[in-house]
Amino acid sequence: MEDIHLCELCREVYEPEEVVPGGIRKLKTFNGYTVDLRLQEFRKIPYGKLPEFIAFTSTKGQKLLALMHEKAMQQARTNLDELEKRLQISFEKFLKKLKQEQGTR
Repeated sequence: MEDIHLCELCREVYEPEEVVPGGIRKLKTFNGYTVDLRLQEFRKIPYGKLPEFIAFTSTKGQKLLALMHEKAMQQARTNLDELEKRLQISFEKFLKKLKQEQGTR
């Protein structure tokens, strides 16, 4: 099996989450597919239809990986923007409190 390189952000976002410590892990999903990093494949098992297995190395798998990466990057940018806004608000409150304290001295 050919190894696919996934960035650390994608690995972090799509790494299975541990449901029971030391035991059961739940795989993440993307666009309706289960993402299996260990087997390097996307899986979809629609009710009443044949299961679909897409290797990361296939053309469709590469497209899904690119979309998955873009979504992870967009979420990281959003999280960073939100953090920046919260820090700015917090800093403004700190400066206001500091000015009030200096005014009472």
